[in-house]
Amino acid sequence: MVAQVISRYCFSSPLTWAEELARYQMIALAYVCSVSVMLDRAHLRVTFILDKLSKTTQSMLKVPVLLLQAAFLFLIFYYSIPMLKEGLRVEAVSLGTSMFPFYLPITISFFLMFLESLIQTVEAFIKAYKLLFTGV
Repeated sequence: MVAQVISRYCFSSPLTWAEELARYQMIALAYVCSVSVMLDRAHLRVTFILDKLSKTTQSMLKVPVLLLQAAFLFLIFYYSIPMLKEGLRVEAVSLGTSMFPFYLPITISFFLMFLESLIQTVEAFIKAYKLLFTGV
Protein backbone atom coordinates (compact mmCIF):
# COMPACT_ATOMS: atom_id res chain seq x y z
CA MET A 1 0.00 0.00 0.00
CA VAL A 2 2.83 2.39 0.85
CA ALA A 3 4.46 1.68 -2.51
CA GLN A 4 1.13 2.41 -4.23
CA VAL A 5 0.75 5.77 -2.48
CA ILE A 6 4.33 6.82 -3.21
CA SER A 7 4.11 5.69 -6.80
CA ARG A 8 0.76 7.40 -7.41
CA TYR A 9 1.38 10.74 -5.69
CA CYS A 10 5.14 11.23 -6.03
CA PHE A 11 5.71 9.80 -9.50
CA SER A 12 2.18 10.11 -10.98
CA SER A 13 2.49 6.50 -12.09
CA PRO A 14 0.36 4.08 -10.06
CA LEU A 15 1.41 0.45 -9.70
CA THR A 16 -1.04 -1.81 -11.49
CA TRP A 17 -0.69 -4.72 -9.10
CA ALA A 18 -0.67 -2.98 -5.71
CA GLU A 19 -4.40 -2.34 -5.46
CA GLU A 20 -5.29 -5.92 -6.37
CA LEU A 21 -2.77 -7.30 -3.88
CA ALA A 22 -4.11 -5.02 -1.12
CA ARG A 23 -7.67 -6.18 -1.85
CA TYR A 24 -6.73 -9.86 -1.60
CA GLN A 25 -4.73 -9.23 1.58
CA MET A 26 -7.71 -7.50 3.22
CA ILE A 27 -10.00 -10.41 2.33
CA ALA A 28 -7.47 -12.93 3.69
CA LEU A 29 -7.09 -10.85 6.85
CA ALA A 30 -10.86 -10.94 7.40
CA TYR A 31 -10.83 -14.76 7.30
CA VAL A 32 -7.81 -15.02 9.59
CA CYS A 33 -9.39 -12.56 12.04
CA SER A 34 -12.63 -14.55 12.04
CA VAL A 35 -10.66 -17.49 13.47
CA SER A 36 -9.23 -15.23 16.15
CA VAL A 37 -12.68 -13.91 17.04
CA MET A 38 -14.02 -17.45 17.29
CA LEU A 39 -11.16 -18.52 19.54
CA ASP A 40 -11.94 -15.56 21.81
CA ARG A 41 -15.67 -16.38 21.60
CA ALA A 42 -16.28 -12.78 20.69
CA HIS A 43 -18.75 -13.17 17.81
CA LEU A 44 -21.91 -11.13 18.13
CA ARG A 45 -24.74 -13.03 19.80
CA VAL A 46 -28.37 -12.13 20.25
CA THR A 47 -29.34 -13.74 23.54
CA PHE A 48 -32.31 -11.78 24.89
CA ILE A 49 -34.63 -14.83 24.60
CA LEU A 50 -31.98 -17.29 25.77
CA ASP A 51 -31.27 -15.14 28.85
CA LYS A 52 -34.86 -15.67 30.04
CA LEU A 53 -34.35 -19.45 30.24
CA SER A 54 -32.82 -21.42 33.10
CA LYS A 55 -29.09 -22.19 33.08
CA THR A 56 -29.82 -25.88 32.48
CA THR A 57 -32.04 -25.11 29.48
CA GLN A 58 -29.48 -22.67 28.13
CA SER A 59 -26.77 -25.31 28.37
CA MET A 60 -28.94 -27.95 26.72
CA LEU A 61 -29.83 -25.63 23.82
CA LYS A 62 -26.22 -24.60 23.30
CA VAL A 63 -25.13 -28.11 22.22
CA PRO A 64 -27.41 -28.47 19.15
CA VAL A 65 -26.74 -24.86 18.15
CA LEU A 66 -23.00 -25.49 18.25
CA LEU A 67 -23.47 -28.74 16.30
CA LEU A 68 -25.35 -26.81 13.60
CA GLN A 69 -22.56 -24.23 13.58
CA ALA A 70 -19.93 -26.97 13.23
CA ALA A 71 -21.89 -28.57 10.37
CA PHE A 72 -22.18 -25.23 8.57
CA LEU A 73 -18.46 -24.50 9.00
CA PHE A 74 -17.60 -27.99 7.78
CA LEU A 75 -19.75 -27.54 4.67
CA ILE A 76 -18.01 -24.28 3.82
CA PHE A 77 -14.63 -25.91 4.41
CA TYR A 78 -15.58 -28.94 2.29
CA TYR A 79 -16.84 -26.84 -0.62
CA SER A 80 -13.87 -24.48 -0.44
CA ILE A 81 -11.52 -27.32 -1.40
CA PRO A 82 -12.68 -27.43 -5.06
CA MET A 83 -12.41 -23.64 -5.13
CA LEU A 84 -8.86 -23.97 -3.83
CA LYS A 85 -8.04 -26.45 -6.59
CA GLU A 86 -9.60 -24.07 -9.12
CA GLY A 87 -7.33 -21.34 -7.75
CA LEU A 88 -4.37 -23.21 -9.16
CA ARG A 89 -5.73 -22.67 -12.67
CA VAL A 90 -7.07 -19.13 -12.28
CA GLU A 91 -4.64 -16.25 -12.56
CA ALA A 92 -4.75 -12.98 -10.66
CA VAL A 93 -4.82 -10.57 -13.59
CA SER A 94 -2.43 -7.80 -12.63
CA LEU A 95 -0.30 -9.90 -10.27
CA GLY A 96 0.40 -12.64 -12.80
CA THR A 97 0.22 -15.37 -10.16
CA SER A 98 -2.30 -18.10 -9.44
CA MET A 99 -5.19 -17.37 -7.08
CA PHE A 100 -4.22 -20.34 -4.89
CA PRO A 101 -2.43 -18.32 -2.17
CA PHE A 102 -5.39 -15.95 -2.00
CA TYR A 103 -7.96 -18.78 -1.73
CA LEU A 104 -5.91 -20.74 0.82
CA PRO A 105 -6.87 -18.59 3.86
CA ILE A 106 -10.54 -19.39 3.21
CA THR A 107 -10.01 -23.14 3.42
CA ILE A 108 -7.63 -22.98 6.38
CA SER A 109 -9.81 -20.52 8.31
CA PHE A 110 -12.99 -22.51 7.95
CA PHE A 111 -11.20 -25.72 8.93
CA LEU A 112 -9.82 -24.06 12.07
CA MET A 113 -13.22 -22.57 12.91
CA PHE A 114 -14.78 -26.02 12.42
CA LEU A 115 -12.30 -27.55 14.87
CA GLU A 116 -12.91 -24.78 17.40
CA SER A 117 -16.64 -25.27 17.02
CA LEU A 118 -16.23 -28.97 17.81
CA ILE A 119 -14.19 -28.10 20.89
CA GLN A 120 -16.87 -25.65 22.03
CA THR A 121 -19.53 -28.30 21.42
CA VAL A 122 -17.74 -30.85 23.60
CA GLU A 123 -17.27 -28.23 26.34
CA ALA A 124 -20.96 -27.27 26.15
CA PHE A 125 -21.99 -30.95 26.27
CA ILE A 126 -19.89 -31.55 29.39
CA LYS A 127 -21.33 -28.44 31.04
CA ALA A 128 -24.91 -29.45 30.15
CA TYR A 129 -24.30 -32.99 31.41
CA LYS A 130 -22.97 -31.70 34.74
CA LEU A 131 -25.86 -29.27 35.16
CA LEU A 132 -28.44 -31.88 34.24
CA PHE A 133 -27.14 -34.80 36.30
CA THR A 134 -25.15 -33.27 39.13
CA GLY A 135 -26.68 -29.81 39.42
CA VAL A 136 -23.24 -28.19 39.46
